[in-house]
Amino acid sequence: MAAPSPTIDMTNSYLESLFSLEGRTALITGATRGIGQAMAVALAKAGADIVLVQRSKENSETAQKIQEAGRKATIAVCDLSDKKAVRGLIKNVVGKTEEGGMGLTLDIVVNCKLRRRTCFDSELIDNSTLRWWY
Repeated sequence: MAAPSPTIDMTNSYLESLFSLEGRTALITGATRGIGQAMAVALAKAGADIVLVQRSKENSETAQKIQEAGRKATIAVCDLSDKKAVRGLIKNVVGKTEEGGMGLTLDIVVNCKLRRRTCFDSELIDNSTLRWWY
């Protein structure tokens, strides 16, 4: 006689407990449209608060979609082709609030900026430079 198959609870609450990003913060570049926007909204729907890295605050469509999903959306302005600006971005996002930073802890980083060179391109940045993320 065969042993009974284990029962797996596939309800939404079970799946949410496995894949929930509640209490997490994601920083996303290139999220004003396309794949970046889809990733930002998906991570928000999974429970993450989102920091959108954009050249300006003019385009707020993605931020609005994130807020409609019930999550916090913050736009951080940065020119990703400027290494010094990127370092300032990280300092601003993870820096202490009493020092002018946002005081956030980043759990997820998604780089979807593909149209022009950025400091995340391997030719412009090496692994030793990434130390300031931690």
